[in-house]
Amino acid sequence: MSKEIAPTKITAEQRDLEFRKIMSDVQNSMSWSERAFSKFIHIKAIEKIGVAIGSTVARPSAILTGSLFALVLPSIIYIIAKHYGYPLTGSESIIAFIAGWIVGTVIDLIRTIFGRKKT
Repeated sequence: MSKEIAPTKITAEQRDLEFRKIMSDVQNSMSWSERAFSKFIHIKAIEKIGVAIGSTVARPSAILTGSLFALVLPSIIYIIAKHYGYPLTGSESIIAFIAGWIVGTVIDLIRTIFGRKKT
């Protein structure tokens, strides 16, 4: 009979040490500019900021909705303004993108709150 080895718990220190070893190996195969950029973006504070921005501001559905709004709304506004002779300011696309981004973020929030329950 073989003796079973009980799994050991990996500590945060061990995980951090292993991460630094892997990062060092990977960065050694990069060019100097890639290595400098990699070292910069993997600073803990920069990494946390990036994760926070990625999970709140730069949501794919918010950006997609903002882009669709920026395509459709200014087109409609342009047609109406051309028909009635109103001048445009040039900020219509930016405002439409922001409005679409807000709508996309709200939709994403609603889907997260009332989304599927895991079984």
